[in-house]
Order: sequence, then C-alpha cells, then structure tokens
Amino acid sequence: MKKTAFILCLMPLALTAQQSADEIFLRFNSAVQDLRKVEYTRIFEIINPAENYFHKDTSVLYTEFDKNYPADILRYMRTGPRFKHIYTPENQISLDTDEKQYEVENGGVADARVYHSLLDLRVGLPKIPWEEGTVKTVNDTVILGKKYYYLTVKLPAGRNMSFPEGLGTLGIKTLVSMYSFVLDPETYLPYLLVYRNSNDPDYCVKSYYLGLNLQPHGPEPAEWTLAGYPDYRQKVKVPQKPFVRVGEPFPDWELPVFHPQKTGETLSLDAVKGKLTVIEFWVKNCGYCQEAFKDMKQLSEKYKNKPLNIISINMEDTDTLNDFEFIYNKHQPVYTMLYQGSALAKQAGVYSFPRTIVLNENGEVILHETGFSFEKVDGFLGKYF
Repeated sequence: MKKTAFILCLMPLALTAQQSADEIFLRFNSAVQDLRKVEYTRIFEIINPAENYFHKDTSVLYTEFDKNYPADILRYMRTGPRFKHIYTPENQISLDTDEKQYEVENGGVADARVYHSLLDLRVGLPKIPWEEGTVKTVNDTVILGKKYYYLTVKLPAGRNMSFPEGLGTLGIKTLVSMYSFVLDPETYLPYLLVYRNSNDPDYCVKSYYLGLNLQPHGPEPAEWTLAGYPDYRQKVKVPQKPFVRVGEPFPDWELPVFHPQKTGETLSLDAVKGKLTVIEFWVKNCGYCQEAFKDMKQLSEKYKNKPLNIISINMEDTDTLNDFEFIYNKHQPVYTMLYQGSALAKQAGVYSFPRTIVLNENGEVILHETGFSFEKVDGFLGKYF
C-alpha cells in the first residue's frame, strides 16, 4: 500500500496539464460513475486549529453500486479498528467487534453515508456542472515522486456536497466551499480530497482513498447477514428519556463552574431560581455549538442588567479542562460555563446539540428548542423584559 503524504495544506505546482479543468472534471465524474464495486482504505482527517480540534480515523470501505437502488448503492460495508457497519437494502447491521455485540436497524440510504467518501462523490459530482457559479481550476502536483492532477471545484456561496441528495444548502448562506481533488492521471480516480471553506483559512478536511481495488473479492455472502457472526449477541439498548417538556420542572442539578483562575466553585438549580434562566447544552466538537457561543455572548451583553441567568453546560465528559480553557480564552464568555453535564443531559432527554432550554423563576421549562439562535431566544425573552 502506498505511504500517505500527510501534509497540512497540499499546494499545486505550475500548470502542465494539457486538458482543461472541465475536461478533467468530466473524466473524473465518469470514472466514479463507472464503478461497480470498489474497496479501499480511507484515512479521514479534520484540522481545525481555531477550535483546537484535530481528528483522524482509518477504515476500510467496500461498496457495490447498482443504479436500480437509491444513490446507486446496492450494499456497503465499513470496517474499523473496533467496529463493522453493514448496509443492505433490507437493513443496517452495526457490529461492536470488541464487545461482540450487534444492533440491527431498518435500512436507509442516509445511514450508509461516510463523509467525503466515494458515496458522496457518486451522488454529488453529477450535479456540480449544473450549479450556476461553480468555478473549476486544474494544476499539477507531485506526491512521493508521482504526478497527479490537482482539480479544485469552488461551489457557489451556501452550497456543498451532501449525501444522498448530491448538493445541499448550508446554514451559513455566505460560506463558500472549495473541494480540491488529487486525481490519478491514469484512472482519473481520487487519491486525496481536501476540503476548505471561506470561513477559516486554517480549517482543512482531508480524505485519502488508498489502495483503490476495482476488482475486489469482497465479503463472503454470510458476512452481509447476522448468520456470519454466530458468536455475537444483541446489544441491549438503554431507553432514552423523552425531551423535557414545557411546563415540567427541570431536573435538579449541581455542576462545577469553569473559570481559568478559579477552582472548586459549583452552581445548582436552587441557586438560579428566582430569575429566568437560559441554558445551552453543547459539546466541543460541534460547529453549531461554536457558533452559538457568539449568540450566548450577545445575549449576555444585551440582558446584563436584567434578572436573567445565562448558562452553558458542556454535556460531553471526555472534553477536558484544557479544552474548556482554550474555548474560554477564545470566546471570553460573560455568561457562566458549567461542565460534567452528561448525566443531567440524559435526565433532561437532551441527546443532540446545541440545545436551548429556558426556565422560569421556579425552575420550570418555558422554552425548549433545537439549536441555539439569538433571534429566537431574544424574541422569547422580549415577552418578559
């Protein structure tokens, strides 16, 4: 298997390709559409210095395509160090290979999605030529002594590749997505995809497609069903509590307060009673949560002279004090940051993030919203102040 050149931002060399960007793009799309079955090792990296977030994972992907099925996917298998995910038209099987446990759910195309995989390219590339305002450029680049095409596709503001619809609309309408494809000039198939956007020049997502095998033997027939895993037992699901409803008392809590210069301070539900309280649940590795910090700060500044508590609660116990310090120093919150909130989140039925909850003076829920929006919360608080 070819060794990967791990570089933060791949840069093109001088243009030597004789074909135009449009010609190379069409050959690239054709090569992806011609795939019938493929197996490869995918290395996926997220590099986000602005949010102190760095992620890398490796898995083996095997896919069989058939145009008679949604998104052309007949069946698909992803194997990682401790898991195996199997998708067929009938169902989805998730295997925990450490614990020898399985879960089975009804099949759905969206469940097969792997960010920036060939599944994304299969449905996204055909729609790009019809997207008005798309800009394509091509250069050459060299990796480990081998020349590749370096094709960059810049989509119109607010658009991105999205599975299974092909192209999607971003929540940030002004965000420009740029996809740089490193293509093998012999096959026109990708070796590397680098994604950047106009929001942050240092943000970079990379997906390597290594050891592309277009004639793989593939898994044995039994491996697509539970019959191939006789030593596995069904995983017992812990039932999730429903989201706390408007009019209900919020679960009792006492959580540690984060401040770089202070330790040992806690805050409880009893301590915030007597005022309205805005609570936002968040986790570190969530872009929408990062955006919500700005709204929280704006809300705090607007209502600083009002009888109002504004609190953020981190609901991921694996986020560290160093993570909180980085976020605190970056955003300089004027509201209260609490952590170790995963148990409280489960009690309140909060399993997605960010999540907005507003309590009245008695600690009862008067607003419960998915996401966090300054406009929505501000409009709601306008009824009280």
